[in-house]
Amino acid sequence: MDTRETNLVDITCPSCGAPLERKENEYFAKCPYCGTETGFDELMAEAQLGRFKQRVNAYEDIDRDREVLQKKQKSWSLIKNIFLAIFSVCNLIGFGIVGTTALQRNDHAMMFGVMFVLMSWAGFFFGVPILSFCYPDRDILTGKKEPGKRVGVFIRLSILSIALILVTAFLAFLIVEPYSKQYR
Repeated sequence: MDTRETNLVDITCPSCGAPLERKENEYFAKCPYCGTETGFDELMAEAQLGRFKQRVNAYEDIDRDREVLQKKQKSWSLIKNIFLAIFSVCNLIGFGIVGTTALQRNDHAMMFGVMFVLMSWAGFFFGVPILSFCYPDRDILTGKKEPGKRVGVFIRLSILSIALILVTAFLAFLIVEPYSKQYR
């Protein structure tokens, strides 16, 4: 097979009708007989349209990737909020039960409260790293991977979890304090 033939498209000269040879990716040719220069506007437009379609397809792919990433981040946020709510409730219940049962000297109920506190601490030691690891570490706008993003999320979640422990312990104290007067 002649490689020259695969790179050529045969078109006729608009002036004399002689065959013109157009090489691939060239948009002008000169007639070897009459010297008329001919532009291949339709072919050039078609090639430009092809490149335009490729760019549109690339932007559509970027938009699709961005939508998928946004859905992942929304899903992750929902899971994080559910985790933090359960974490806070376990702390509040645990500290509240431990506080009231300590006043009553009820060891069995205190163990129940301690179990809630331990569940919340297990959530802190296992849940926070797992949540941080599951965080989508790509930028929404660029789609590029952000390597330190998960570490930052881990640090923020750890600080938030510790703050929640302190707040729930304080709230449990405020709830238990009126009952403590009965047992003094």
